[in-house]
Amino acid sequence: MTVPFGDPLRQYNAMQPEIDAAASNFFRSGSYMLGLHVQAFEREWARAVGGAHGVGVGNGTDALLLALRAAGVGPGDEVITVPNAAGYTAFALRIIGACPVYADVDPQRWTLDPADVVHRITPRTK
Repeated sequence: MTVPFGDPLRQYNAMQPEIDAAASNFFRSGSYMLGLHVQAFEREWARAVGGAHGVGVGNGTDALLLALRAAGVGPGDEVITVPNAAGYTAFALRIIGACPVYADVDPQRWTLDPADVVHRITPRTK
């Protein structure tokens, strides 16, 4: 079975008037950071996922930083991760003073191997 790739042009063509109007409204507002559009996105996202609040961030590294801090990870802590998650996880950990600990990747699923995690846990693991 072949899983087809997304078709952004088809998606755009299906909603072109709405997308063009939203983009035009956004650019004409002159408010690109922390403005009304971001606030509206945060409210709509929180509602969509059933949360009380939503926080828009500039990139995935910022999102990882917020999640790690919310989980109580800080200087000297160790976090078990995988080496195939690009460098952004390690980068976010280093920014807050924590240390990445790499576990093996499950060869069938290409995700964190739970059996190897058990061997990597220390008193500093968060």
